[in-house]
Parts: sequence; C-alpha cells; structure tokens
Amino acid sequence: MPPALLVALVLALGLDTLSVSAALAPRFPQHRLRIATTFALFEAVMPLIGIGIGRLLGHALGTAGDTVGAVLLVALGGYFLFSSHAEEATPTAESSGFAGWLLIGLGLSISLDEVAVGISFALLGVPIIPAVVAILAQAFIFSLIGSSLGQGLSRRFGGVAEPLAGIVLALLGLFQLGRLFLGW
Repeated sequence: MPPALLVALVLALGLDTLSVSAALAPRFPQHRLRIATTFALFEAVMPLIGIGIGRLLGHALGTAGDTVGAVLLVALGGYFLFSSHAEEATPTAESSGFAGWLLIGLGLSISLDEVAVGISFALLGVPIIPAVVAILAQAFIFSLIGSSLGQGLSRRFGGVAEPLAGIVLALLGLFQLGRLFLGW
C-alpha cells in the first residue's frame, strides 16, 4: 500500500474518535487527557488483534489475501456509510458522572473497526509498526482536537464523520482492487 493511501486510511479512522471526543469533552472537561489516552490505546491495540487474525487468514488464503484485504476495506467503508455507530456511542446529556466503564465501552466502540483494518493490513502486507504508530498518534491527536473543539464541532459535523470515513475507506479499498486487477 502506497504511503499516501496509508495516511488517508489512518486519517479516515480518526473521524469517529474526533466526533466522540468532541461530544465527551464538554461534559467531562477534567478528563480530556484520560479520554485521549484511552482512545489512542484502544485504537492501537485493535489493529494488532486484526493483524494476528489477518496473518492466519493470509496463510490460508495465499495470493488471494490482497484481494480479500481490499474487499474488507470496501465492506468496512460500506458499514460506516450506512450505520449510525457514532450516534449510538455518544453518551446523552443526562450522563452525570464519568465512569471508567463508559470510557472503556466508548473506546471499544470506536476501535472495533481497527480489527478489520488490521486484518486488511496483514493481508495487504502493510508495514505493521508504522501503521500502528500512525493510528495511535492519530487517535491521540484527533481526540485532543475533538476535546478542544468540543460540543460545537460534534453538533455541526458529528453526523457526517462516520459516513465520510466510510466513503474514504471504500475508495481506498476500490483503489487497492484497481491496483490489483487493472494495474493502476
């Protein structure tokens, strides 16, 4: 995968982190660093789980692994595009306290897509360490940006973040398929 595609993929993955952080920060301003750290750790660990699964699949699939990885990106993009995942993950205004379980649940909800991305990375032969470091950095930075911009950003763009990420992921998968079958 060319470096520019990896950068686009990593940035697309950060949009849900940005919107959830923006929604959380006004309600829990004293926990911004805790939120950013938790989200970054979840988003860095999940691709490693996916990479482990992807390597097992890669051995089983052989040369078809590149194609399956690209199709997974398209499918993940479609899921993002047609789901309401980000809205379900955002706590309501009635949340009165900041519970650790809430943060863990939100960390899981915004990072499960990274398992599929990790599988795609393994099948496509993406360098693991740079990819995971980029995802970790992106999640931490996007979470801090979202926290800083707060609820105004979430109200304006929160509903657009996930579909936009879906479009980018699907286009990356389609581009990868084009490279494999059309020689782009």
